[in-house]
Amino acid sequence: MSKTIQRCLMMPPPTLCQVGIPLSLIGEIARFFAVVGNREHSFLIPYSLSRRHLIQGKNGADAALDETDLKELMSYITESDGGPPWQLMMERPTQTLTYQAWFRDPPVGPTQYRTRTVLTNISPDLLRDFFWDDEFRLKWEKMLVYCRSLHVCPRTGTMVVHWIRKLPLIRTEREYVIIRRIWQSESSYYFVTKGMTYPSLPSRRNTRRVELYYSSWCINPVESGNRQQQPASEVIFFHFEDNGLPKELIKICARAAMWGLVKKMEAAVQAYNLARASGAPRSSYAILACKTTECGPMAVPAPSLEVHKNEKSKDTRKRDPLKWLVVGGVLIASGLTLQVTGKVVLFQLGKWMTRLRRDRRKHGSMD
Repeated sequence: MSKTIQRCLMMPPPTLCQVGIPLSLIGEIARFFAVVGNREHSFLIPYSLSRRHLIQGKNGADAALDETDLKELMSYITESDGGPPWQLMMERPTQTLTYQAWFRDPPVGPTQYRTRTVLTNISPDLLRDFFWDDEFRLKWEKMLVYCRSLHVCPRTGTMVVHWIRKLPLIRTEREYVIIRRIWQSESSYYFVTKGMTYPSLPSRRNTRRVELYYSSWCINPVESGNRQQQPASEVIFFHFEDNGLPKELIKICARAAMWGLVKKMEAAVQAYNLARASGAPRSSYAILACKTTECGPMAVPAPSLEVHKNEKSKDTRKRDPLKWLVVGGVLIASGLTLQVTGKVVLFQLGKWMTRLRRDRRKHGSMD
């Protein structure tokens, strides 16, 4: 056992105030895993379903997305939706990729996430097809275990699809019925996808169907920002859903898995680009991605969300190791079979303790 982990285990038990985790969260996590352990499915977080994020339909033919949904996406992009400020989660630059992620907690409903990704030497048209291509998504996104198209509107290209996804932390699946549509403004694309009711398709036994689901994004041509000023594409993405997990647990999963998923996505985009260049036939999903709705010019401002970066990092740096100890302990004590909990907790503890030790040395040398 490493010295870092030994020090963590020898630390006196922290109070909940020191950890920064309220009693309600500890109780919520414990109750959640008690329910999962009993294999019941009356999940415990009573998020109220927002009607504007849940499309009503019987079989897909009577459901639709319209300009109101496009305006809603634009309000997120321009930060005019009236929501709370965004807080920076991570920032990862590489030679071919720039990635930033933020989150915010509205007064009601699940945590919302926003990301900005810039991919070098990738066109918006290729990304349009890539993100719409569920057939290819099955090959690279391991969380998606099943997909099927339920309905297609021949006039607008609006699709209703059925997904089953496996959550990255616990061995349980979620079911989705999603309606989605693409708008185009010159060389930019706007994608709106939302959960919908679908009574004609019964829910799978022992699988929770996620109805409150919002995942929308826009793709714009930009310059890469490197010395060569290569052409690139920018993806600004918004996502939230009520999948029955506690908010803080979802944040832990997001921090642990998000960057790895982005790197897999970049590799998949490059493979998709090579396949397209070699003349590989397009899937039916990629063909439908070309069916877009024209809209007027839309100005997309550059993200101005980094104002909370310093405050967030100062506030959480000291509390994060203790939070991981408590949350990890609750998860392990619950008796639930986890895939990555132990590794993630120990890895994050070691990383944060190393950072704290480096900071102390730095401040000591400055004194």
